[in-house]
Amino acid sequence: CGDGKDNDCNGKADELGWQEMAPMSRVRGYTCGVYHSGKVYVFGGSSNETSKTDYKPHKSVEAHDLATNTWKTMAPMLQERVGAACGVIGDKAYVAGGRHTDNTPSLQIYDIKKDTWSAGKPMSTLRSYAAAAVYQDKLFIIAGVGYGYQKTAEVYDPTYKSWLPAGSL
Repeated sequence: CGDGKDNDCNGKADELGWQEMAPMSRVRGYTCGVYHSGKVYVFGGSSNETSKTDYKPHKSVEAHDLATNTWKTMAPMLQERVGAACGVIGDKAYVAGGRHTDNTPSLQIYDIKKDTWSAGKPMSTLRSYAAAAVYQDKLFIIAGVGYGYQKTAEVYDPTYKSWLPAGSL
């Protein structure tokens, strides 16, 4: 269980239930996360560590090692993001959209093995708080908020480093 090979934990998911894990180094909400090789990576988000009303986006990244129940601070994102959508393909995590000072179509690519970031081709639509899914080594970003609620989806193909429309809801 937790090794990425058996999502059902050999039929024991109901028996195992929820477990308390070590806390992250900072409070965060509106973040996104991915699983890769025994670790859960959490990207950006916002926190109100200095004020109960001032929610600041940040670019911090943390990785939780499931085997040791420890968190490690990783290389920060290129730019702060709150409400981004993300997925992992191969050894790279793709963090799409979100907000900094406004909704953004940006794509930030995290190389998990090298702990480095690069900028990818932006989406055609401003999106934050969207859903993400990976299917057949492509990243689907679905709906979200731009200037109003979005009802469209886009798909990123890392082989061609390009976005294509993926239809409407």
